[in-house]
Amino acid sequence: MAGIGFELRKLAARGDLSGLAQGYFHAGVAAAGPWLMTVIALAAVNIVAPARLSPLDRATFQGIVLYNFGFSLIAAAPIAAVATRFLADAIFSRDLSGVTGMLVGALGLTTAVVAPPAALFYLARPETAPAVKTLAIVNAVVIGGIWIATVFSTALKNHQAVTRAFGLGLTLGLAGVGWLGPYFGLAGMLAGFTAGLSFTLFALIARALAEYRHPARAPLAFLEGFRRHRMLALSALVYNTAIWADKWVMWMATERTALPNGLVSYPDYDTAMFFAYLTILPSLAFFVVEAETEFFERYRAFFRSILEHGSWETILERQEEIAGCIWRTGRTLALMQTGIAAAAILAAPRLFEAMHLNLSQYGIFRLGVVGAGFHMMLLFLGIVLGYFELHRVALACYGLFLALNTGFTLLSLHFGFAWYGWGYLMASALAFLAAFLATAGYLGRLPYVSMVLTNPALSTRTLSGGAGSRIAVQ
Repeated sequence: MAGIGFELRKLAARGDLSGLAQGYFHAGVAAAGPWLMTVIALAAVNIVAPARLSPLDRATFQGIVLYNFGFSLIAAAPIAAVATRFLADAIFSRDLSGVTGMLVGALGLTTAVVAPPAALFYLARPETAPAVKTLAIVNAVVIGGIWIATVFSTALKNHQAVTRAFGLGLTLGLAGVGWLGPYFGLAGMLAGFTAGLSFTLFALIARALAEYRHPARAPLAFLEGFRRHRMLALSALVYNTAIWADKWVMWMATERTALPNGLVSYPDYDTAMFFAYLTILPSLAFFVVEAETEFFERYRAFFRSILEHGSWETILERQEEIAGCIWRTGRTLALMQTGIAAAAILAAPRLFEAMHLNLSQYGIFRLGVVGAGFHMMLLFLGIVLGYFELHRVALACYGLFLALNTGFTLLSLHFGFAWYGWGYLMASALAFLAAFLATAGYLGRLPYVSMVLTNPALSTRTLSGGAGSRIAVQ
């Protein structure tokens, strides 16, 4: 799914600073659009919300957005992973007739998965007004839909339309918070923000429908993918759960905040970690524009040499090229992220002061920035493993990340505030190390991995259809 990356690479390669900046900016939005919307909304609500709104309404709004973002991300992750695989197979086979139906089916399935738990959660809060409950449920469903629509937008060539969808949606959402909040309180804030999110969702859907002009037939046909690609779906579920594991554990800290409606969070920890995650955006943009596109070209050449019955020397040469590309990309990402992390840590005290954040969060932020660097490298190696159908290996690495993030964060609670953030850092570093060792081992015997280990005709352990769709990259 290098998709939009090839178009953005053309833009960045124009030779002028404007093209480079635009390419990386659009790449950042394509890679982390929903995440950016949520972080900016949580940070900006105290600015756009009228002063006469109570601190309780603002805190409740932030809590609902935080809960909905985390829950919808985890619930939609397996669906998005399987939909991505089906879309990739459709693009490779040049048969896009089922894409529209798959989009409709994926959105419907996400709604069915997100809505009932959200309804049970919010309807069980007697202190919350009925209008707020209803809007909170709708908000969760819309965010879940955006995760799915983003999958299809990454395959589009119109990167400007994708950026406009997120930018205008966020602008409308924040404007809605400021406009409706004074008249309707918390319900107005949620209605305004959800309206902005809905604009983004429908804009992405409209762009996808304009690109894939086929009738919406057999919308549930892609459900077969959950059997064929169950390891991929499970990997996505475990990985996204691992991202939130430390936040859930920290919500048990003595410094947590408990609202009257039962929503619990730890704003100091959550905010520091969210800002720490923002430091990996440049690396994500680089990955989309440069790294994945170059890797995909090497990947395609390697499997084409197999498909076209190339000599053993040719296959080994292509293996060296793809391994060199991976290590070169990893080294560049590591150096880039190290520089960004150092700059962010040095500038953080002044930034925290300017944004009126608690300076006690600086220690958590510093550890989060370092941990996010290892997290970025884990994500990169997980994508590499996924390209080679090594989903069981990726699942093991993500499972280790989940276990370590939960365990080490629980341990940090025992030692106290000075250790907050160490759990995420240690979990990210050790999970990255495990993924690095696994990737290095498999790259050293890539022809065997590709032609034997993950070949469904020779191994019953792998999922049917994997190698066929993988090497159909002509």
